[in-house]
Amino acid sequence: KMPRQANSPNTYYKYELIIDNEQTYIRTCKCLAEKLQVSLSAVRNKLKNPEQKFRKYKDQIVTINKVKVPIYEQTRIAY
Repeated sequence: KMPRQANSPNTYYKYELIIDNEQTYIRTCKCLAEKLQVSLSAVRNKLKNPEQKFRKYKDQIVTINKVKVPIYEQTRIAY
């Protein structure tokens, strides 16, 4: 985790990508497609139907979970 920058658009990881027990957190669906090197529509189809497999990863187990994990270190401020 790192401190939040003033112009940061999103403060949570939205997706958890697991490829053969290797876990990665990803911010957006577009970043997910870039990481997997597949099209955005393929990722969206996989999110709608988790049983679907990517041709590129036919010999591997690919799991995409929707999560809400904070990216930045969060601190409470009491006034």
